[in-house]
Amino acid sequence: ILLPRSPFQKMTKKNRLILIFLSIFVVFAFIVPYLTMQKFDDIEAFQASIQDLGAMGWIAYTAAAVLSTVVVPLNYGVVGLAGGLVYGPGPAFLMLWIGRVLGNTINFFLAKKLGRGIIEVFVNKEEIHRYDKLLGSEKAILLYFIFCFVPFFPGDYGAYFLGCSQIKKRVFLPVTILANTGSAFGLAYIGSGKAFTDPLFLRVFSVVFLSGISWIHIQREKFKLT
Repeated sequence: ILLPRSPFQKMTKKNRLILIFLSIFVVFAFIVPYLTMQKFDDIEAFQASIQDLGAMGWIAYTAAAVLSTVVVPLNYGVVGLAGGLVYGPGPAFLMLWIGRVLGNTINFFLAKKLGRGIIEVFVNKEEIHRYDKLLGSEKAILLYFIFCFVPFFPGDYGAYFLGCSQIKKRVFLPVTILANTGSAFGLAYIGSGKAFTDPLFLRVFSVVFLSGISWIHIQREKFKLT
């Protein structure tokens, strides 16, 4: 009796290797760090850990911001709030912003390198075309901007989704750089306890948010958004 071939057997050797590599990557880059960092699931524990490192805490904190962005199950919000509490709004914002931009850029290129190939194996061309058209729209980019800008919103997932589409890096990178100023700024200020006592917070947050949305709309033709 001939059994039907599984999707894995139908893959080319290259796509099989990609899938195996992706599985290994998920285990070591997502599951292992997630289990390891469970002890940092509250702000006090994380705060104590980075304070114990002294000057090296700046590097460790920025790395934690990157890791908690790439490894989606980790709590980026806790990392952000702890930074504002320990370092104050200014330094925490800078480290969070760098970490967030680097993390989402890694997400985008990982999905571009690995995710697209996997999708093309399991999804027909017509559905992929619809997916590309949907994510290549101005509305999709605006939604990604909002999800990255607003603290505690899951912008990390958006970077993975866009990486699997036909969106070019010349569109993704400037939007990501601008969008993550909001989440970094917001978490740093909220963690420091000054978010609702310093009038600068809401003013800057609102102006940058509205300016970002307007800029994307103005750039839609240059970015070739539908």
